[in-house]
Amino acid sequence: MPKSGKSIQQVAALPLVATSSGFEVVLITSRNDGRWLIPKGWPEDGERVHSNVSVFLLVVRELQKNWPERGDRKRRRFSLAKAARRVGGKDLARLLRELDGKRADDLKAALKG
Repeated sequence: MPKSGKSIQQVAALPLVATSSGFEVVLITSRNDGRWLIPKGWPEDGERVHSNVSVFLLVVRELQKNWPERGDRKRRRFSLAKAARRVGGKDLARLLRELDGKRADDLKAALKG
């Protein structure tokens, strides 16, 4: 968390689960108001001006039943289209709609390498 008066660049994971029909995204709720969002946090390598969030695609092979914030947050898998309608941020919604517009094979190829 940034110190008072300072900002820091945030990083986020966009967790995707491969399905027979394409991909689903794993969303979690915020602690404050229960909005659906993607996991994000603070990098460990120093402070920077906070102007955006860097998002990294993450392929999920297994979801653990017990996870550190289980008591504080809900976690659910959504289709990309449904997730775009459920998230609070307009930039995240746009990213999810763009991913939903890609063919599953193209997205799988991009994630491999």
